[in-house]
Amino acid sequence: MTAWLQEHELDTRNGKPWNGTGYRWELESCPFNSDHDRGEAWIAIMPNGARAAGCQHNSCTWKWSDLRAKVELESPADGPAPSANDDRDRSLVDVSNDALAADWLRDELGRAELAGIFRRDDLLVHAPRMGEDGYIPPEDLGLVDAGPAQLRPITTTQVKSLVKTRYQCWKTVGRGENRRTVAALFPQQSAISACESARLRRLRTTPESAARGHLHPHNTTGRDDS
Repeated sequence: MTAWLQEHELDTRNGKPWNGTGYRWELESCPFNSDHDRGEAWIAIMPNGARAAGCQHNSCTWKWSDLRAKVELESPADGPAPSANDDRDRSLVDVSNDALAADWLRDELGRAELAGIFRRDDLLVHAPRMGEDGYIPPEDLGLVDAGPAQLRPITTTQVKSLVKTRYQCWKTVGRGENRRTVAALFPQQSAISACESARLRRLRTTPESAARGHLHPHNTTGRDDS
């Protein structure tokens, strides 16, 4: 984490043990609002190794994944990121680092383009979108009064395929003047790590969220307290 903070020129202070065996720093200023410069913004490593970040101001709702997306795409060290407009406006995901890619997927499961994935008992399940591969209209199943959600177990490989379909993965290769960004596949080990972590997380669903396929962690703050 220290190397990542230095690489992306994020100044910190008051680093100290936190939440048991975790560690927490205050940011010199909030990356999304420089007026928040009294220690309100923070970044942390959780006891389970997951990353977390946020700002205590009510006007700030960003989390670790938002911070990563902001600083990594803006960092000159990473080279120019590919344009989302070049690939059907899919969101960009930097997979240059396997560990950071796993952190991104842990946070993304159950939200944004992966909102149809959530935990049911010790399995990850998926509610396909209407018209998506695997979706069967309720009337074809004899379920005239049923909602559109159809839950099926989803494997790590299938999660990885969804990421490939709904996001544009890229990574930086080469050194010096030869450094450039190229299209990339989402790392298999990152997908395994994130999915196994998600299967162990304490999550809850509501009837409405189950119908829509949303994953809801107990904690709705910027922290990941799993």
